[in-house]
Formats: sequence, structure tokens, C-alpha cells
Amino acid sequence: MFSEKFGVIAGKFDLYGDGDANEFSTGRGHTQFQNWSLNVPTPFLFLPASTVGVGAVNIPNERLNFTALLLSGTECTNSNCFEDLDNKGGVFLATGSYQYSINGLPGGVAGTTAYLFDADFTELDSIAFIPTEGLTTSTKDSTWIAGGSFWQYLWTKEQNEGPLNLTNREADLQGWGIFGRLTFADDSVNPWKTSVALGVGGRGIFDARPDDSFGIGYYYNDISEGRFLDKVYDGQGAEAFYNFSLTPSTRFTASVQYIDAAINDIDDAVVFSTRLNARF
Repeated sequence: MFSEKFGVIAGKFDLYGDGDANEFSTGRGHTQFQNWSLNVPTPFLFLPASTVGVGAVNIPNERLNFTALLLSGTECTNSNCFEDLDNKGGVFLATGSYQYSINGLPGGVAGTTAYLFDADFTELDSIAFIPTEGLTTSTKDSTWIAGGSFWQYLWTKEQNEGPLNLTNREADLQGWGIFGRLTFADDSVNPWKTSVALGVGGRGIFDARPDDSFGIGYYYNDISEGRFLDKVYDGQGAEAFYNFSLTPSTRFTASVQYIDAAINDIDDAVVFSTRLNARF
């Protein structure tokens, strides 16, 4: 940081991280929702999970921040990234988030856009986590992804003007609210052209359990027509979780998911799961 408002960053990045800046739906499955589509927009799977780059950070005030990154298109989760930087293209990634307050109820919005350039999208194994079987390729050398999200408390036990900590992967206030996420992508390249997620979340809705948290969410992923040769269909699902605070440092979470099968000959699924997190 060269000042309180401007800094630069360089190194190896985890692009999926904990999801976008959202009070009720982030955490990468560790603290809130477990389903990917309720943490990070599905079209962003087209980005490398981990790669190297440089960037700049601008923080005009405590409620507003911007980040711009210039990254390699090389997927290097399991490597040092420098062995194959010359033929995977690049990624320009820009994000911004803003927090506000309405009558003492905090809320926030965030937006992210990605532009991939000089890439060979016929080499599908160069893109992270994309299933290549039955997926048609594209002769384009560039593509884009853009989306935004919001969260808003509708009730809190005590008024709080914010801003809140969106990096701790949990609801900060005793109360509840709503969240939503909408993302679009270039359907001539990206297997997912649109994704939507929405739901409710909060903490301490029972006075006797002020540190318990919960969430209920729904998602829908719109498949790009023809990209999967009619083998994969639009996907949707829902999840509900309840997080029990056993001690200040120990939490137990129970969740249930309904997943509508997006592939022929595969049944819909109901998934029950539990988590136990201990901080020390």
C-alpha cells in the first residue's frame, strides 16, 4: 500500500477464493452454503482456479473498493505457473464492491467482469474444471464474463450503519436478510451463458441461540445451446443449512441439498451433509 487508498499486488492468486463479497453466501463451503453455485457464479469456472499476475487496489473510502488484475490464462493449481505461460493467453479481471445502509440496515452490492484474450479455446483442458467430453469447441480467441450480486439485511436486533467485514465468511449481525446473484457470459465460448442465485440468510434468529446461523438458497444455471451437444441440460437446485455454535471456536453445520440432474440417465439427488469446524 502506497497510501490508505492505493496499493499494488503481485503473485499467485486463488481466483475462486471465498466467493464474491456477500454477507450471506460466501465461504467456499467452509462456513455457509456448500453448493458451488450458491458461493460463486458458475460461468466463472472458465477462469483458472490459480494463476499468476499483477494488479492494483483502490479504496476511495471504507465502503467502496476496486481491484483490477492482469493475469495469465494458465491453470497452475499444481505447478509454479512459469512452465507454460506463453500459449494460454491472458485474463483481465476487475471487481468492485460498495456497502450502504438503509435506516440502520446494512447492505451491499458487488460486480465482477472478466475478459479472456489471446486464448486457444479448442484446448479445453487448459481451462479449470470444465468437463471436456461432449463439449464443442470455439475458434474465438477472446471471451467475456460479467455479473453482480447484492445482500441486504431486512431485520437486525440492533441498528448498525456498517461497513461490515465481508472477509470473515459469516454473518456479522444478529438478524436476517436476502441475497442475490446474476451472471452472464459469452455463450459462443462459455458452456454456461447465465447463472442466477438467490436466498435468505442470517444469524441469531432465536434469542437463546444468538450465534447460530442459517441459510436457504436456490440456483439456476442456463446452459449455452449446442455447447454440450445436447448431452447436458440447464441445472438447478436448492440448499438449506443451519450452523450450531457449540463454543466460540467450534461450530457444527447440518445441510440438505436438492440437485436437479443436468445429464441424461442420472437421477435427481438429495444430499445430506454435516461439517464440524474448530478454530485454534
